Amino acid sequence: MLRVIGKLKNLLLALVLLFTVTTPALAAQVFVNGEQLNVSTVNESGITLIPLRAIFQSLNAIVNWDEVSQTVTATKAQTTVKLQIGSSTAYINGQAVTLQVPGKIIKGNTMVPLRFVSEALDANVKWDGVAQTITITSVSETPIEQATTEKIDNINTQHNNATEWKPIWEKILDRTNIHRVWFWKDKQFAIVRGEERLYFKEPDNRDWSSKVYADNIYLSAQNAHFYIYGVALTPEKMYMSIFYENENKLLVSNDGIKWVSDGLNPPSDYYRYWITAPKNKTLLANSRGLLKQSLNGGNSWNYDITSRCAPWDNVTFMGDKIFAVLDNKLKTSNDLEDWQDTGFEISDANICKYYIGNIFSEESIIGKAVPSIDYPKDNTVVAFNPASTGSVCISPDGGNNWLTLKKDSFKWREGTVPSRITSVAVSNYLILAGTFDGVVFYSVNKGQTWQKTKINADVLDLAIKDNIALAATNKGVYQMDCTNLVHSLSSQ
Repeated sequence: MLRVIGKLKNLLLALVLLFTVTTPALAAQVFVNGEQLNVSTVNESGITLIPLRAIFQSLNAIVNWDEVSQTVTATKAQTTVKLQIGSSTAYINGQAVTLQVPGKIIKGNTMVPLRFVSEALDANVKWDGVAQTITITSVSETPIEQATTEKIDNINTQHNNATEWKPIWEKILDRTNIHRVWFWKDKQFAIVRGEERLYFKEPDNRDWSSKVYADNIYLSAQNAHFYIYGVALTPEKMYMSIFYENENKLLVSNDGIKWVSDGLNPPSDYYRYWITAPKNKTLLANSRGLLKQSLNGGNSWNYDITSRCAPWDNVTFMGDKIFAVLDNKLKTSNDLEDWQDTGFEISDANICKYYIGNIFSEESIIGKAVPSIDYPKDNTVVAFNPASTGSVCISPDGGNNWLTLKKDSFKWREGTVPSRITSVAVSNYLILAGTFDGVVFYSVNKGQTWQKTKINADVLDLAIKDNIALAATNKGVYQMDCTNLVHSLSSQ
C-alpha cells in the first residue's frame, strides 16, 4: 500500500512539474507601436516573458547591464527601472514593485515579464487570445505626420544652482578665443582661433599642451602661414584640413598629436569644409559646391556629379543616412545618388541656407549636426543653425520630420536682446544649447522642456562625454559635471 502511495506521489509531482515548466508561447506575435518584433516569447505559469533587450529598446529605453550583480537598468525620459535576475522585486524610480515571476536567463536571453516592463515604461498592453497577438503602445508616442515648427514655452528661466561651470583653462585672450572643444579617445581637444593652434589635455592633467606636429614639424602659425579649417573624427583617426606652407593639406592622426600628410591625396580644389562617416570610413568633402567622396580614408576621391550644392552648404551622416541642403531644402540620401526631400524647407529670409554638418568651422554661420550617437535606440537626431535666428532642430524619427525650436520659443529675460544659439551637444540624457550671452540651456526630455545655467563668457562651442560637459568660450575652457544633474532630473 505504501509503495502505491509513493508511486501516486511521484506521479502527482511529475504532473505538477509538467504544468509549471517554462514553455514557449504558442505562436504569439508581438507588436510595439505598430511594428512587429522578431522575438520568441515564453509562458511561465500563465505569465508571458519576453527578451529584455528587445522590449526595452523597442520602447525607446536606454539599457545598462551589470554582469556582476546581474542587474538590468532601463531609463526612459524620467523613469528608471531596475530589475535583478532571480529577484521577485523590481524598482521603478526607487519604489519597490513585486513581480509575479522573477526575471531569468533562458537560452542566453534575459527574459522578463512582458506586462510589468511595458507598464513600467509607460505603455499599454493588449492581448488578443484569438489572434495570439500582443500589442504594446507607448502612451507618450505621438505620430508626426509632417514637418512642423513648434514653440516650446515651458522654459525654466531660473538658474539651477545645482549645476556649476568651473574654469579648467583660463587664458588671457586679446584677439583670440577658444573656438572649438571636443572629446576624442582619452583626451580633450581645443582650437584657439587667433593663435591658430590645436591644444590637447589628458583627463588627469591640468595643463593644456600645443605640442602638435605635422610631418615632424611643430604645427604653429609662428613658423608658417597656417590656418585650421576644420576637424573631423572617426573612432580610430582624426582628420584635419589646414592651410600650411601656402597650400591646402589634409592631415591624419592616430593620437591627435602626431599628424602626417604623406599618402593622402585630397582634391586639388577642396575648400575648407569636409566631413566623415565613421561607420564605413567614407569621407565627404564639400569642394566649392561639389560633393566628393573617398572610400579609402582620403587616398583617392570621386566626384558626385548628381548632387551639386551651393558653396558653404554642408553634409552630414546620421546613422545610415546622409543629409545635405540642396535648393534651400534639407534632403537625405542613402547612396549619394537618390536624394529625398525631408519636408524641411528653409524659409527664414535671414538665413540663405540651412547649414548642417558635423564639422568644426571658423565660420559662425556654419551649423553642427549631432548624429544620433547617444540616442541610438529612439533614433532622435539633433541639429542646429547658429545664424541670425539661432535655432535648435530635433527630429524624433531619424531625420524624416523635424521640430524647430527657435530662439523666440524661449522665455528670455525682459528688456534684453537674446543672442543666438551658437552650439549644441548631446549625451545619453542631455541636450545642451549654448548662446553668446553665456547661457547654456539643457533638456533631459528631447527638447520638450528646458532649464538653464550661466557662464560669464561667450559660449562658442559645447561638448559632452560621460556626463562631463566642456564649453569653449572667449575666456577659456569651462567644465561642468552633469552626473548629479542627470540623476536628479531623471528621478523626478
